[in-house]
Amino acid sequence: GVVFAILVGFSFMSVKICISIATPLEILSFRYTFAFAVAVLFLILKINKVSYWKKPLKKIALIVVCYVGFMVFQTLGLVFTSSVEGAILFAIVPVFAKFIARFVLGEKSTVLQEVFMWLCVSALILMIVMGASTISFSIKGMILLTIASGLIAGSNVVMRQVKNIFTPIEITF
Repeated sequence: GVVFAILVGFSFMSVKICISIATPLEILSFRYTFAFAVAVLFLILKINKVSYWKKPLKKIALIVVCYVGFMVFQTLGLVFTSSVEGAILFAIVPVFAKFIARFVLGEKSTVLQEVFMWLCVSALILMIVMGASTISFSIKGMILLTIASGLIAGSNVVMRQVKNIFTPIEITF
């Protein structure tokens, strides 16, 4: 969890830095080109194998749409907001994931999960209140980043359905 939070933080910061020298479309194309090149390299070096034979590709298509949508809305949202605001809004992902899982997968929350979800919401509110003097609150940016958070939460929930069908590298590729 800590490593994931650090990577996400650097992701927001890196995108924000890139926005000053490239357009959102250029940033997205570089991110996906680099990711594709590394994935292909792993396949060429036989570090990983990918086989989609007789697997339900429609199930993975939703993950792709959600994840690509997340990247697009994150990049566009960071045009209008700071990376700190983006990271704060990204903190709402577990809450979105809990609600999506409840309605899409029919998952029930345990008391401990509910406690931590409300702790997450409280932390989000505290971060907004504590940083209110330095946050610009661009409505357009906040909406775009909220959509991005909803999309990554949706991707995470759908990932639970396919994790036993596809390997992590197949999902990534």
